[in-house]
Amino acid sequence: MTTLLELNEKAQDVDIMEILDENFEKNEKEILEIYQQNQLLEGKDEDGGDIGYYQFFSYASEKNKMNPKPGLGKVDLKYTGTFFNEMAIQDVKEYYQIVSFVGYLPSITRKYGMKWAGFNEKVKAILIKQIILPKMQIKFKEKLGIG
Repeated sequence: MTTLLELNEKAQDVDIMEILDENFEKNEKEILEIYQQNQLLEGKDEDGGDIGYYQFFSYASEKNKMNPKPGLGKVDLKYTGTFFNEMAIQDVKEYYQIVSFVGYLPSITRKYGMKWAGFNEKVKAILIKQIILPKMQIKFKEKLGIG
């Protein structure tokens, strides 16, 4: 029978960042889908503010018919879907950032900055609940030899 002291010693050897990195790598598609549906398509940036606003009413009206979620005139960064389809998660030292491998990315960052590329609080909460905690629980159990 394993003692609490032995479990504590095993727990000290668990590398949480390694588990987190592995989690993001193995679940990238699901994470990107959560991010796109619950942040970008709502027109929100990493601070929960609006990504930006369209300059012309006619274009804003067209975009609103395609996706009314963000509200009339608010940017959601989706038109054909290419930008979303070319997204990936990039590990940048102490945080994760979204990138898209499209040729017009510099134009988007000039117009709207890079705040679209980080997770906002809503997305973080969903990721923690749906992906990170369940996967971490499994890894901890494996490392500790329980369950």
